[in-house]
Amino acid sequence: MSTETKMGDENNNKHFEYPENPEDFDFSSLTLERGDTPQDIKERCFDLCHDYLGGVWRRVNIDDIEVKRLSGGLTNQLYYCALNEDHRKLVTTEPKEVAIRLYLEKHFNNTDHEGNERLTDVIIALIMSEKNLGPKIYGLFEGGQIQKYYQHQCFRTEQHNDLKLVQELAQKLARIHSTVVPIKKNSNWIFDFFDNSYDDAYKLFDLKALYRETNCETLLRHDLKDELEWLKKVITEIDSPITFTHIDFR
Repeated sequence: MSTETKMGDENNNKHFEYPENPEDFDFSSLTLERGDTPQDIKERCFDLCHDYLGGVWRRVNIDDIEVKRLSGGLTNQLYYCALNEDHRKLVTTEPKEVAIRLYLEKHFNNTDHEGNERLTDVIIALIMSEKNLGPKIYGLFEGGQIQKYYQHQCFRTEQHNDLKLVQELAQKLARIHSTVVPIKKNSNWIFDFFDNSYDDAYKLFDLKALYRETNCETLLRHDLKDELEWLKKVITEIDSPITFTHIDFR
């Protein structure tokens, strides 16, 4: 038994099927992309690499590079850009291939940007790059980043039982969580996020009807607004120190 589900934009016809047992699902088969690929994407990537990477990238023309869309970008768009094989032998210190991240509007913003919603992202990306805890940064521009491209394998269920790999992962996450990052250290935004999400949900949907339709017994028995107020009260009373964390590791 499986449930068919569509992914991506409304005009995206790609779909996958959820198996009855989630462990049987092959997540590598998913194509996760946001938005349409711009018609001039090869020209844009070529111009960025020409301007930021230097070396042989300044001597090649647009027909000497390869550009393709990368899956996995649910907030931004990701593209692979590489020199053709016959030009790679000319490379010295410059990269022969990169990943280009193009910013799109954020799904979630902590309002801590004072007019530049990507400022915090840039600060974090640079620090993680310098500490070798994130992709090496080759270029920063108003609309995105040029990063090192890594041949990689996603961390899947079968890796959870690899003790050596899990230990290495834990050490890297600990280094991330102990990093002092020069961004605002307050938790007020999370309360606004709670309230705004609650208000938006009730404006868009008849949640009580959805609870009954899906038989969400817990949500039917409890008042979600009261639960959010309780949670905000607990967060305030705990007065925990605020630290940097990775909240998007899956």
